[in-house]
Amino acid sequence: MPYITLDKAALAYGHVPLLDHVNFQLDEGERVGLIGRNGGGKSSMLKVLAGQAMLDDGLVWRAPGVRICYVSQEPELNIEATVFDEVARGLGELQQIITDYHHLSHQLAEPDADYESLLEAMQPLQTKLEAQNGWAVQARIETAIQRLELNADSRVGDLSGVCVSAWHWRRRWWLSRMC
Repeated sequence: MPYITLDKAALAYGHVPLLDHVNFQLDEGERVGLIGRNGGGKSSMLKVLAGQAMLDDGLVWRAPGVRICYVSQEPELNIEATVFDEVARGLGELQQIITDYHHLSHQLAEPDADYESLLEAMQPLQTKLEAQNGWAVQARIETAIQRLELNADSRVGDLSGVCVSAWHWRRRWWLSRMC
């Protein structure tokens, strides 16, 4: 049974056709490499398969339950975000829960913290993290940041040369989320 099927897929930008009635099928156990010239539509096809772009014509089918992630060639980093927030980006609802919990837990360490209201705000987040296996994801985020010897609360824009490593790490992070 196929995981992914493209049937007569067409996609163009302006007058330049990138996919011209393309057929493609990926079956269980197959590994595929896309090779072609720059601007030939490889990334566009992958974006369509991942659901990040729409076809002009034709059909794309994904098997129920199949998870597809697209790793951009040039990940965009928010230079105003903290390292922790940027690494957690892309996790959907779980991202917000993890980052909210992270920030609340750091506020607990402040000398004038309102412990009662902070702990009350953390309770529903803890419940959601438990229900969505968020603790494991949070641990992976923190482990990766530690391995890069970064401060989780530093602004990405303040990292200078380290940003290059963060980009490479971000690609590995996206790939690791697929497993």
